[in-house]
Amino acid sequence: MDKSLPELLAMLRTVEQNLKSKGKPTAALKPSGGIAKEGTCFHCGKTGHWKRNCPKYLEDKKNGVETSTSGIFVINLSTSASWVLDTGCISHICTNVQELKRSRDLAKGEVDLRVGYGAKVAALAVGTFVLTLPSGLIIQLENCYYVPAISRNIISIACLDKFGFSFIIKNNCCSIYLNDIFYATAQMNNGLYVLDLEMPINNIITKG
Repeated sequence: MDKSLPELLAMLRTVEQNLKSKGKPTAALKPSGGIAKEGTCFHCGKTGHWKRNCPKYLEDKKNGVETSTSGIFVINLSTSASWVLDTGCISHICTNVQELKRSRDLAKGEVDLRVGYGAKVAALAVGTFVLTLPSGLIIQLENCYYVPAISRNIISIACLDKFGFSFIIKNNCCSIYLNDIFYATAQMNNGLYVLDLEMPINNIITKG
């Protein structure tokens, strides 16, 4: 080699320093800007709060209405306190057999109902369902079928019409009358008139 001893020592020191520098840990990069104090709510689309603190979300959740981030509404109507008024259904339907009065079990295939997408669902029992309304009055739903495959309680407007009930629809409310006596009001909820037996009466549509 043509290198002198001092030059070789200098080269060794350089290599040693390079090895030491490679072994040192590098400082982790910290995100700039910190944590955002305000975000966009996925429920109402407004800024300044998250979905879990959204007043509209909390109100909808209290009323049994939930929405997914895809915008599809999911309505929780499985409790006996909420009933949907249906103009197309020819029978009353309930989801709780224990509240049926004077009921009897149905044989397999005795009564089958078709749902909106064409599938057949079996009714397991039939009886009378007594609704105690917020107005203090009572409606007896005769020939009410227990259908566990259906997740909502349904009041057939056609069946009530046969017993002389009348209906007035106005301002997103459907009021029910019998012999000009007010019985109940169902509120519009995502395209459905929902009668909540636990909600106080707020809107009464009087007959003109």
